[in-house]
Amino acid sequence: MPDLFVAKKKTLNQLPAQAADPLVKKSPITLTDGLAHHMRSVSAFSQFPNNIHFENQEEGEFIILFLRRHVVTNAGWVFLAIIFSLLPALGTFLFFPVLEIIGITIPGTFLLVLLLFYYLIIFGYAYVHFVSWFFNIGIVTNLRVVDIDVADIASKSVATTEIEDLIDVEYNQQGFLQNFFDYGHLHVQIQGLKPNFEFLSVPHPAKAADIISDLMREVKND
Repeated sequence: MPDLFVAKKKTLNQLPAQAADPLVKKSPITLTDGLAHHMRSVSAFSQFPNNIHFENQEEGEFIILFLRRHVVTNAGWVFLAIIFSLLPALGTFLFFPVLEIIGITIPGTFLLVLLLFYYLIIFGYAYVHFVSWFFNIGIVTNLRVVDIDVADIASKSVATTEIEDLIDVEYNQQGFLQNFFDYGHLHVQIQGLKPNFEFLSVPHPAKAADIISDLMREVKND
């Protein structure tokens, strides 16, 4: 499993005091203790989580916004996994009586091995989709934007850009589901030759865009 989150002894509430140290890189904004909160491990949208850290997080750097795809985007693969998990039970009631009528007997050991192999495939299918959802995240800190993408359980890619390199941020929501559940695509434009960041199907895209825009203004006015 890729090691994306690294536990640290320091807490988020301690970070503003550290950021005030002249030896620590200055941040464009400061954080009050009242904003920090404990984030659930399966949250898809969180502001100022105090229990999440990531690799190469700098001294005085704290997370302002944590994003991953809206949980409703998992409905498709979860539904398929449940349906295929129930198929063997359905086959038992439908096909076994027919096999008994025509005199065909299947050894129990063979059936057990077949079922184990079948459910192993279903488990692998569900596990890969869950890992893809859980570990593909976007992080906005007081210093930079981090995009973590996991292609499979053995590889990952991490892209970062400084806040001052951001040019524009926009979002779009299309269709009934995205508007009903309030999720959509967030696009962050970066100056220079760096590719733009895209956070797809994230919750509350309008709110996320406002947070990043405010952070960009803080940097420009600093």
